[in-house]
Amino acid sequence: MVSEPVRAVAAQKLAKAKEFMLVAEAAVDAMDAAVSLAASAAINAADVILLVDVGSYFRDSDHQQAVTRLRRNRPQSARQLASVLALKPKAQYDSKRCTRNDVATALKQSGRLIDLADELLKKESGTA
Repeated sequence: MVSEPVRAVAAQKLAKAKEFMLVAEAAVDAMDAAVSLAASAAINAADVILLVDVGSYFRDSDHQQAVTRLRRNRPQSARQLASVLALKPKAQYDSKRCTRNDVATALKQSGRLIDLADELLKKESGTA
């Protein structure tokens, strides 16, 4: 059972994930921006999953720590987050541009993480 303060943080992180995803989906033609936003959505969704599962999440910029932690209990979620994080440097830092395939991958995997985060939080809150 997750404490009320942790549940409140998880709810805020889920709202952020959904907001980033909403804008990512609207920005599919701006492929780098869409992938970048989808990565932010995935990171926030992973934070929710970790909050529900273990009561905490990683607050620094090394998102691979979240992948490692997720791998313990939710290997599929870890793979989903890792696949989106692999695209983040291309979207934000590289001179190469993201492709439509990159966008599709980022949106699909981020969406799966958001769906799981939403489901877990609803169960935790007793609204599922």
